[in-house]
Amino acid sequence: MDVIIDPIAFLGDRWFLGKIYFYIEPGEYFHIPLTNFAGWIFVAAVTLTCFSALNSWIDRKTPVRTKQIPGQALLGPGLYFGVLAFNLGVTFYIGEFLLGVSGIIISLGIFALVFFKVQKLKTAT
Repeated sequence: MDVIIDPIAFLGDRWFLGKIYFYIEPGEYFHIPLTNFAGWIFVAAVTLTCFSALNSWIDRKTPVRTKQIPGQALLGPGLYFGVLAFNLGVTFYIGEFLLGVSGIIISLGIFALVFFKVQKLKTAT
């Protein structure tokens, strides 16, 4: 999602966000340097590693399983696609069609993964 959010946030002076940051040198991806994405990959890896370790520890300490909420697995993707829709809307609103189309293409792959996972769960039950 960062491949859409960061370029749009960088162009915040063209919508209500305003100019909140800048890069000294123009970046390779819609003015965003690739090191920005490397940083987000690092942060994501550390966060997932810590969360997985904490989750495993909690599972070992808690013998009773908590009740699952119907559709709970869709809360994360729902939030993701909600934020994505907002950012794509802003992208097209400010006239950044190339960024919008590239964001849609990238997002279609992620959407396909979620869609096929849900379909697989439906056929398993």
